[in-house]
Amino acid sequence: MATPILHQFPPAGELPSISPYCWKVQMALNLSGIEFRIESTLMSKRVSPTGKLPYLEWGSEGFEDSTHIVRVLDERTHKANLWPDESGAAALVDILEDWADESLYWHAAYAKFEDDDGWSYVKPALGAGMSGAVRAAALPLARRDTRKKLEAQGLSRRPRDQVIEELCRHLDSLETRLTGRSYLVGDAITAADLAVGAMLGQLTMGLTPDWGRLVAERNGLADYLRRIRRETGFPPHDEADE
Repeated sequence: MATPILHQFPPAGELPSISPYCWKVQMALNLSGIEFRIESTLMSKRVSPTGKLPYLEWGSEGFEDSTHIVRVLDERTHKANLWPDESGAAALVDILEDWADESLYWHAAYAKFEDDDGWSYVKPALGAGMSGAVRAAALPLARRDTRKKLEAQGLSRRPRDQVIEELCRHLDSLETRLTGRSYLVGDAITAADLAVGAMLGQLTMGLTPDWGRLVAERNGLADYLRRIRRETGFPPHDEADE
């Protein structure tokens, strides 16, 4: 069987990819137990038919959209059971995974690209592996494109304090859901945990310290995110040297 190749946006600082969707797929690949290769690029249109990443190249097949890729891996490897069969469990996984992808994602994008303090950390980390000419062109473009999307989505039209207030409500809801639980659904890791772990992990890996503190203040949620990273092959940055 051909070795799958994950085409993704490049790492930044401690993050395995500046895109949480790419990181989510990395988590699923690690859980699948199959060997794979990663190729990082900012030139997504050169590798993906629609110009979007992540893109999984698997032999003669190609797969787009992080949720679809994770489903393909789950169905073909039958190892992680990321959508459990118990009554109602798969539906709840679907709801939480989609909520993370469509709501938490934008808060992480806001923290990294819209917020000036966050961008002051993200910019040098993202540009570290680029040549001077590429860095000068790519970084402003990356920020401008993401800010346009945030404007269209609506989050960046709100006052910063309101964005933080909404994120804190999301974090409190997750903290409440995790009370007495190790995972969001059932007794093992699911696709919901991968999505939430990747989206919020963007805030807690050192690139957006002001936003990361919002997570760290919630001990149960912070412990949960560390556990998800460990179980998917990514030791938390504060444990990497232990």
